[in-house]
Amino acid sequence: MKRLFAALALAALMAAGATAEITIEAPDDPVAVGDPVQLYVDGLTDADLPKAVVDHHPQEKTIVIPAKTWGGRPFLWFQAKEPGVYALWVAAPGDEAVQYAKALITVGDGDDDEEDDDPDPPVPPVPGERWILIISETNRPDFRHRNLLAELRTSDRLDQGHLWIVDPQTAQPELAPYVDLAGDLPALLIVGEDEDGQGVILHKGPCPESLEAVVDLLEEHGG
Repeated sequence: MKRLFAALALAALMAAGATAEITIEAPDDPVAVGDPVQLYVDGLTDADLPKAVVDHHPQEKTIVIPAKTWGGRPFLWFQAKEPGVYALWVAAPGDEAVQYAKALITVGDGDDDEEDDDPDPPVPPVPGERWILIISETNRPDFRHRNLLAELRTSDRLDQGHLWIVDPQTAQPELAPYVDLAGDLPALLIVGEDEDGQGVILHKGPCPESLEAVVDLLEEHGG
């Protein structure tokens, strides 16, 4: 029902007349099936965000999450589990007219219909610092995982300022997209920054069982 209301609201806004002042940064090339994509949205102010409407089609087997970066830039998390062409819309009432933007995303290359079972997409050449996010139900770890968390928190092989151990039940709002994309827990994400200082997921997968394996993953992804 919430999706229906969102779609009706978006249709009403667009029917009222619009100016395309909002922009959605969508990739020009196809993305792999199952890969998460960050779509930055420009042209919205903080005052616009509570009134903005987001919709997408088709909606089956997709995840679309409106969020903001640590620096406050609006974006959409998008993930599709089947190949195809997906449309996303963002609309918000402006001072004189409704503003809206539309983006098309191609998922899969069309050569085959099999999903990519590799949870680790190719690593883009992203310079700069790295953050490790461990998504874990910290009140219910088994003995081995509890020992790993203790090692991570005290190890001098990691930059403790760039290590985040996040419990889904108490995660800060800005970390919610990472929690939603983590999959089975405990999970490990390695996050870098693009040239604009925005977060880019470089690795997503099950949390290793040893400190050595975590360090190896970090070094493999430029840390």
